[in-house]
Amino acid sequence: MAVPSKTTILKTTDKVFTILDFLMREKKAFSIKELSEIFSIPPSTMYRILTTLKERNYVVQDHHTKNYRISYALLAFFHALSFDSLLLSYQGHLKLKELALRTGFTASLAVKEEYRAYYVDRVEPPDNIKLATQVGAEVPLHTSASGKIILAYLDPQEREIFLRLHPLTPYTGKTITSLQELERELEKIRQASGIAWDLEETQKGIFCIGTPIFLPQERILGAVAIGGPLFLLEENKIDFYIEEVRTTAQWFTEQCKGVHFLEGR
Repeated sequence: MAVPSKTTILKTTDKVFTILDFLMREKKAFSIKELSEIFSIPPSTMYRILTTLKERNYVVQDHHTKNYRISYALLAFFHALSFDSLLLSYQGHLKLKELALRTGFTASLAVKEEYRAYYVDRVEPPDNIKLATQVGAEVPLHTSASGKIILAYLDPQEREIFLRLHPLTPYTGKTITSLQELERELEKIRQASGIAWDLEETQKGIFCIGTPIFLPQERILGAVAIGGPLFLLEENKIDFYIEEVRTTAQWFTEQCKGVHFLEGR
């Protein structure tokens, strides 16, 4: 069997990065035919490239149109969205910074992507213990406040797929490991108008409060949350914390109106 030359490998690698760079800049979805024409690459070759990128979670494919776009996991990892984009915009980051300063806890932004969710931005307060959560990290769906928010507002069929793909791994002694108990927890979140808690379920000694970000037609996009050491949580300020998180999430929901990049999620 013939071994590809270094030149061939380099040309293929260059094509892959050129396609990724293009998708990052355009911030919308394209069909295989469109990308083949743009890059003068045969559709069969483009299909193989996109399939590989999808397997690596660098691009995602819309279930309805079958078009491809860059993934939030990759965008978050490189902070590659421009300042006029939605989730990692300068204004959005300032909103998280304001939330962190007003509450004194780490503020985070998480979004759903296919059957996973990722942290795409976070801001730490200047005088507090730092959390282990990193931008680009996958959100633990059944333990974190953000993850439970996303699960709570998925339609039942999609939630079933999520839960089938993500075992209820115990992180602490307080982690929910029963599907029945988790369903009861998600119902409580919906009844509480979208307030989710993580009380030492992901990490011992750490709490989080989360509220949802919605796309048009009340489709769940992600969540805004604050978190920090449980011993710093002041009970007489819980209503204040909740309102601050909710207000920030509502701001992101407002920004989602009419944003074509988020269609088909």
